Amino acid sequence: MMRMLQIHPGELELCNGIDDDCDGQVDEGLSLTYYKDVDNDGYGDDANPIEACTRPDGYVDNDKDCNDANASIHPGGKEICNGIDDNCDRIVNEGLNKIFYKDSDNDGFGDHAKPVEACSNPDGYVDNDKDCNDATPAIYPGAKEICNGIDEDCNGLIDEEFADFAGDRIPDCIDTDDDNDGVPDLSDCDPLDKKKDKVLICHKGNNICVSQVAVASHLKHGDIQGACLTNPITSTNNKRKEVSNNPAEYKGFVELPGRYSLSNYPNPFAGTTTIRYELQFDSKVSIKVFDMLGRLVQTLIDADKKAGTYTINFQQRIAGSSALFYRLVATSNEQHFEQTNKMILLK
Repeated sequence: MMRMLQIHPGELELCNGIDDDCDGQVDEGLSLTYYKDVDNDGYGDDANPIEACTRPDGYVDNDKDCNDANASIHPGGKEICNGIDDNCDRIVNEGLNKIFYKDSDNDGFGDHAKPVEACSNPDGYVDNDKDCNDATPAIYPGAKEICNGIDEDCNGLIDEEFADFAGDRIPDCIDTDDDNDGVPDLSDCDPLDKKKDKVLICHKGNNICVSQVAVASHLKHGDIQGACLTNPITSTNNKRKEVSNNPAEYKGFVELPGRYSLSNYPNPFAGTTTIRYELQFDSKVSIKVFDMLGRLVQTLIDADKKAGTYTINFQQRIAGSSALFYRLVATSNEQHFEQTNKMILLK
C-alpha cells in the first residue's frame, strides 16, 4: 500500500523536489555535488559542477579529470612519451625520460659534456657518451687506429697498435729517434741500434759515418748532417693561386683535396705498405724511396697526375728491421711541394 505524501512542519525531507517540512527549502541536506564527465572515463571536470540529491546522467561524484575531452587522460592512466600529463599527477612523461648526448660529428657516439633529458631521442643526439672527440667523425670507440699521435679509438691509448722499438711510448712511425741514442733518425747511421750512435754526414758528396764528437768539426768545414740527396729532405712552397669569386666559374666543379699530403699504412709494415698521396693541383709527380744512407731504393712513380687522391703499394723484404724514407715531389703551375716521411720495414 503506497505511503501517502506527508507535507507539514517537522516532516522528514525526502529527495523528491518538494519542500516536505514546509521550511521554504527543497531537499535541503540531501544534495551532493556532481561533476560533468564529457569523455565518459569515470572522472569529472571540476569546472562543471552541479548540486543534486541524486546523480544526473553524464555526471560523476568526483572532479579528478585533468582533461575531460580525452578519455585516455585520467587518474591512473598510462603515461606515454607525448609531452602530456596522461595520468593527471601534474608531471609530464615521468619515469620515461632518459639521458641523450649530442653527436655533433654524426659518428654514432655522443659527447659526455652535452647531455639532454628526454623520453625520445632528439635529432642530433644519441644514447651514449662514449665519443672522446665529437668534432671529428673518424675518432670514436672502435675506430681504426692510425699512427699520428692521436687516440682514434677512444680507449685512452695513443697509437697502441704500432711498433715501439725504443719502448718510449712513441711509436716508431712518428718517433724521430727510434733507438733513443740522441741522434735523429734522419742522420743516424743505424737508427734501430742504440749502441751504434754514429752520425751520418754528407762529406763532399759522399755519405760517411762519424762519431758525435766529430760532427761539429765537419759542419764547421761545410759538410751537411744527414744523407747526401739531390734536393733538401723536406721543402714546401705555400704560394697558392687566387680563387675566383665568380660563381659561374664553378659550373661542373668537383671537390678536390684542399692541400698536398703524403702518408702510408700500415707503418711499421712487413712486406707491403700502401702509400697515399693527395694532389691539390694537376702536378708533375715523383715518389721515390731511399735507405738510411740516402741511396735510392725504388722509384714508385714519375708521371703527370691530375689533382685528386691516389694510392700506390710499396713492397720490400730485407733480412732485418730497417728505416726507409719516401719522398713526394709535386710541381704544378700553382705550387711546388716536397715532403719526406719515414716508414719502418719489419723483418
